[in-house]
Amino acid sequence: MKVKEISLIAIFVSLMAIGSQIIIPLGPIPFTMQLVVVFLSGFLLKPKNSLIVQIIYLLLGVFGVPVFSGFSGGMIHIIGPSGGFLISFPFSAFVISLCKFSKKLSDLFSGFFGLIIVYFIGWCWLRIYTTNFIQAFIVGILPFIFFDVIKLFISIYIKNLLLSNLKVFSNS
Repeated sequence: MKVKEISLIAIFVSLMAIGSQIIIPLGPIPFTMQLVVVFLSGFLLKPKNSLIVQIIYLLLGVFGVPVFSGFSGGMIHIIGPSGGFLISFPFSAFVISLCKFSKKLSDLFSGFFGLIIVYFIGWCWLRIYTTNFIQAFIVGILPFIFFDVIKLFISIYIKNLLLSNLKVFSNS
């Protein structure tokens, strides 16, 4: 692995930790900016590196480093109601990054595909804490769809801005 790749991984892990601290309380699952960084890591990094970013982020949090929302850490976040959403991040970023190699797939499509992965895993996990899948959808997905689509568009804008102005992301 090159120094450039290691540096980008470290930067994106840091951005995940920062994004998780930008919180808007919206029910049992906090509204944070983590998803923007998940999208960006998928858009800008190689599949393996986008996966590594998300795994390192989760491991830091599991081992108690306060990288999760509210400057918190610990295994409780993974086994709690929002754990499925957190666990989905590596899969989402990896798939988004894989999609970018297909010239036929747009950023919007790959971002939506990544978002569906986040929703599906998070929804199934949240179901454990609710009475049924409908309640899990109403509590854990429905209030976030609008905001998450906005985050996707913000991510695409930032990605295009970075690619047009920074050479660090060429061939990454």
